[in-house]
Amino acid sequence: MKRSNLKIAILSFATLFISANAFALPMAGEEVTMGDVWSAPYMMTDADDHVYQSFCLESEKFFVPGETYTVHSVGDYASGPALSPGGVEVDIDYLDEKTKWLYGAFASGVFSGLSDAGHKVQRAIWHLEGERYGDVDDWNYLNNNYTIADTGWNVFAVNITKDGYDNQSQ
Repeated sequence: MKRSNLKIAILSFATLFISANAFALPMAGEEVTMGDVWSAPYMMTDADDHVYQSFCLESEKFFVPGETYTVHSVGDYASGPALSPGGVEVDIDYLDEKTKWLYGAFASGVFSGLSDAGHKVQRAIWHLEGERYGDVDDWNYLNNNYTIADTGWNVFAVNITKDGYDNQSQ
């Protein structure tokens, strides 16, 4: 994997979030509940009932819809074992700047007229993050057909665990 006041996130169980100053993101040690619908974007609800849209950053780590998870960390990376570009296992996998841009575009409604936007964004994120099941065609379509202004948003991953296991990064 490579590297506002919106209640939104991306999933990999490092979930991507866009934030500004008004809404706090979940913090390490807090619990979040994943929505009970299994399609992107996924819904994540924190203890204060803030609901975030999210996408998975990791294509081969899973969460169970409707289950509650513990936030391990929030940052500009997915946590847990991953392979670096050189094939070395690392514990932190920084988000690709294009992934942040793509999530910002989705969160701002740029793709709202696209009926399968969630599916395309999810597969484009996996492509950008070097994950299995990523689709370069989805990335190329979104990147070449939509214009997104730089919003100045901060996009973060929320890394979630359950019973001590690295489940996903959103």
